[in-house]
Amino acid sequence: MSASLWIAITIVVVFALLLVACQTSTVITALEAVVNAAEVAVPVIGAATGLPASTMTAIEDYLQAVSQATSQAATILAGTATSAEKTAEIIAAFAKVAAGLALPAGTTAEVVAVVKAVAQAVVNFLAEFPPAAASEPSFKVTASDRTKLMNLKARSETLLTTVRGMKR
Repeated sequence: MSASLWIAITIVVVFALLLVACQTSTVITALEAVVNAAEVAVPVIGAATGLPASTMTAIEDYLQAVSQATSQAATILAGTATSAEKTAEIIAAFAKVAAGLALPAGTTAEVVAVVKAVAQAVVNFLAEFPPAAASEPSFKVTASDRTKLMNLKARSETLLTTVRGMKR
């Protein structure tokens, strides 16, 4: 094999590995943004006064579903399934929360803002997974990624417990 062919193959392999690493890193960062948004939302919603019970229940249910989905996604991403299987499982886990939450008129601006921030973070995370017709993302999870994912899972589970404790 000539030196120039060897160099060309090496460059292609390195580029492919970097692309996979960037994809995984971007997905984990997007998942972390969902957890961060939900963590910010909980104290704002907990401190909100004057919300009708039905609105409060809808918000709490939504945040619980988001927390469960982020916990599942962290486990799925850290797992050994194929990229296609991970994508399908994550899309299914987020099915309930992908559309966001419509809040009634009169809901305080702070509550609307934090709920919208969570919904937007979910949309941004799901955008990391292209439609089936497009090329599949490839996830290569490093030991460091696994540590981050398990941290996100723990934060999601703590958040879920906190939201469940908000029930009035």
